[in-house]
Parts: sequence; structure tokens; C-alpha cells
Amino acid sequence: DLFDWCDYLIAFEGETALDTLLTAIETGAPLNKIPNLVYRQNDAIIKTFFHFEHLPHLPVPDYDQIPLDSYFSPEPVFFVYATRGCYWSRCEFCSVSPSMRRHYRSRDSALIHRDISSLHEKYNARYFAFADDCIPPKTLLSLSELLIDNGPKVTWQCEVRFESTLDENLLNKLQKAGCVNLILGLESFSGRVLKKMNKGVSPEHIRKVLEDCRRVGIAFNLQFFFGFPGETKEEAEITKRFIEDQAHGPATFSFGTYELHRNSTVHHHPDKHNITIEDTYNPLSIVLAYAPKSTHAIQVKSELQDKFRNRTQFPYAGLSLNAHTITFLSVAGIKALSDLYRPSMRNIPKWNDSLAQAELTLSSHQYIESFKFSTETLLDQKNSNKDNKEQAGKFTILYDYNSDCSVEISNFTVSVMAEISNGVTLNQIIDEFEKKLDDEEAKRQLRDVLIKLVRILYEKGFIVMNSLSK
Repeated sequence: DLFDWCDYLIAFEGETALDTLLTAIETGAPLNKIPNLVYRQNDAIIKTFFHFEHLPHLPVPDYDQIPLDSYFSPEPVFFVYATRGCYWSRCEFCSVSPSMRRHYRSRDSALIHRDISSLHEKYNARYFAFADDCIPPKTLLSLSELLIDNGPKVTWQCEVRFESTLDENLLNKLQKAGCVNLILGLESFSGRVLKKMNKGVSPEHIRKVLEDCRRVGIAFNLQFFFGFPGETKEEAEITKRFIEDQAHGPATFSFGTYELHRNSTVHHHPDKHNITIEDTYNPLSIVLAYAPKSTHAIQVKSELQDKFRNRTQFPYAGLSLNAHTITFLSVAGIKALSDLYRPSMRNIPKWNDSLAQAELTLSSHQYIESFKFSTETLLDQKNSNKDNKEQAGKFTILYDYNSDCSVEISNFTVSVMAEISNGVTLNQIIDEFEKKLDDEEAKRQLRDVLIKLVRILYEKGFIVMNSLSK
């Protein structure tokens, strides 16, 4: 019945198949000579021969027919690839690219670099996302060296495994080559569950890789799920607590509950995992029903989602990932990602008198210059005199994460925060402002106002303590 709705279906890899099919439609050539094609002929379904591409022969991706200026994005993000299939291909739950598991191929780094360089030159492409299941560290190393030595200067992200060779030295090279984000399949933080999944990684190494990412300045997205067959609630809680501990700095998370996928190892060997497949036959179904299902997965997932929502103050911040994460990280910087998490949830201490001697600095989620807006119309600009034209219609706002609202701040507050941006102490700020006054009573009132203002800014997370001054 599918072919009541379409004429042809190309399975597996499609470059040669699509090109050959379009030519056959134009010239009337026989369809049975086209690889990876499925079509209906009278009452029969015809499946042609299987073909996988010889990657070195494929050209640079062509984006000429794509309306790149019509996307709702500051700049387009271009997809490139380094591999086909997954070089590990042993995870019990995975059904990604089952046809490619015996046909994994890795492209030469020089070809990958050629694609990036060509797209950069032709489209002024600056942002790239790798469309790979996972890229081996050896390929990442050689590609990074090419980008560092030869350019172009680009920003990119990719999917990787928690390999032992993904160490601080390699991560430093990735960062210098423009990598801003790594997507990692965590799946679980329970050692026993990881072994059941055949992930080939340990919780200890997972923790080390993430610590190294933070140290060198690369953001990461952790992908995981609850409810793998045989996982206990206590083991799910281990993963949940680990994620809660990781929810700071340049971290995002993508998670859900386990689904049994057709052609996964669990599907082919359900007895090994003590489950029974209940799905009625449906050739187009990817997700299969099975029993017994986890009784804790949905609950633990919902609890973690609620904690994230309370912590981020935004419905989806820290809970999703897409290619445009790259543009955010490139423009705002890695540290800015940290500020998706509410300052109030990072155990910011209450103000105390000893902090008057501490060096203060602006929190990275608030840059005064970034929050200036003009309300002037063209008529206002025309009628404004030259002296006050720059000031007319300007106001400054900050976002209060505790109260979930934007607040307008005075010019005096702006001037105080400008002083704080230089990393001074409260006492130094007071001394600087007191120099402008002669009256002692005015100085006392000013001191009280400054202490109250800095205390409010500190407790709301607009400024942070940098270090104790000597």
C-alpha cells in the first residue's frame, strides 16, 4: 500500500541511486539497473541490488539549490561527514545504520578538510555539523591538525564515543581547530548497565572525559535514557544523580526512556535480556512493543525534567540540542552556556560583610553593552539636537533569574557595574565614588546605597565573587 502514495523508495545510501533513477526517468532506462531501489511493478514489489558508496569518489556537498538566506538562523550550519556507519556497532540497544555495520568506512582527513575548505570558500560557511554516528579519535586528530595548520577558521561539532584516546591532549587540539561542542552517548552511568549494553566504557572514564572537556573549554551534550531491560530503579537513580551533578557549565542533555528498536541486538536476542516481543507485524514499524517494561523509567525521567525546568527557568534550556547550538557557542562563548542554569541554583552564598574585601566581577550572562536598546523613531532622531542624540530613548535592562523578569536599571547602577567589570572590591568602589563628594553625610549615605546595591546585584547573580583580595 505504500506505493499508492509514492512511486519509488531508495533505501540505504542514495547518492548513486538517486542520480541513476533521475536519469532513468528522463531516458526510459530500465529500473532494475538502479541500486538500492524499491518500487511496485504491477502487483509485485521489486527490490534491486544493494550498493554502498565508494566515499573517495563522492564530490563536495552542493548547497546551490538550498535557499540559505531563508532559514531562521543567524547563519546557516552546513553538514559534512567523516564516516559512514559506526566503527563500534556493538551497543545492544542500537539500530542505527544496521545495513552499514558490515560496511563501515572512514574518509581520509584530507577529503574532509577539502569539503570544509571548499564550502567555506564558496558559501562563506563558518559553521559545520558532522552528520556521523561517531567519529574515531584518529580521524579527529588528523583533521584538527589540518585545520590548525591550514585553516579555514571555522566552528563545528560532532558525535564521539567515550574513548580512552579522547584525552586532554586531543581535546585541546579539537578546541584549537574550532570544535565547540561534542555529542556523547552516555546512555547510563551505572557500570553494570553499561556492561549489559555492551558500551565498552566505564563510569570512571566518562567522568574524566567530561572533566577534560570543561578544562579545555569544549561544551558537551550527553545523550542517555532510562529503562534499559534489566536496569533497576537504583541504577536509574545513579544516572540521574550523576546528571544533576553535571548540570553546570557548558553541559546540555538529551534524554528519554528506552524503546525497543527493530534490528537492534535486543530485538534479535530478546531472551538474553529476559523480555518477550509483543509487537504485531508491521513492516514500517521501527519501535516494537515488549514486556516486561520498566516501571521506573517514566517516573525518573519526569523527576529529572522537573529539576531541569526549575533550575533553568526556561522550558527547554539544557534539555535539547540542535545544529544552532554551534552558532550560540560561537557568538556568546562557552561560558555563556553556563548561564542557562539559574544562578540561584548554584548555591550562591548570601552577602556577608567579609565580601567587602573580595574582588567582584560581572557574571558572564550579563554584559551591559549588550542590553542597550534604542526606542527612537526616525522622527525622534530628526528632531533630537546634536548634544543629546546619543542618549535619547536609551535604557538598560537586566534579566532577573530569581524573579523571572527583566528589570530596568539606573544609570548609576550601570556606572557601578562598569567599575565591577574591572575586578575591584566593594571598598575600592566606595572609595572611588567618595572622591566626588565633600560632605561627610553625603558620603555616609552613598556608602549605604553602594553596599545595598552591590549586595542585591550579588545575591541575584548579576555579579560574582572572583577571589579574595590580598
